[in-house]
Amino acid sequence: MKRPVIAFAMLMAMAVLADVARRLGWIDGVMEKRAVGLVIGSMAIVIGNYLPKMRLFQSPNRVLGWILVIAGSAYVALFVIAPLALARQAAAMIGVAVIVMIAILWRPLRTGVRQLTLALPLTFIYLLSTAVIVYLFGTPHWTEWFHASFFAAYAVLFALGEKQRLRN
Repeated sequence: MKRPVIAFAMLMAMAVLADVARRLGWIDGVMEKRAVGLVIGSMAIVIGNYLPKMRLFQSPNRVLGWILVIAGSAYVALFVIAPLALARQAAAMIGVAVIVMIAILWRPLRTGVRQLTLALPLTFIYLLSTAVIVYLFGTPHWTEWFHASFFAAYAVLFALGEKQRLRN
């Protein structure tokens, strides 16, 4: 469990470093957006490689790990090769497809699930959802409501998971 958490934290630090570099004038906004796209793609690859090793995602849902690895690879390729406008649009479509596949394949409320086991996939889903909204709509004022609703949904899932765990 430590390796994926460390890799995820390092990728988050890279995104922060890209923002700091832009603010200091070392890179422009286009490079920062490409760097963040590369980070999101790399996170998908890390999570996708880690999911099949989790007891929660073994056997029937191994395909979810492959989906994340393929989507992450596509993200990385888009933000390295494609023009930024095309990369953002295509990444948004890929992100929506991945979120739908996660919703279809993921069963987070099984018994014996540790919170840390759920933390990485939920954090990635949050980051991917935010990226999709920014890629599609920019940063409109209503994105704050999206953040609030995501955290409310997370709290409900957490409470349901605790209730299920206490029953067993």
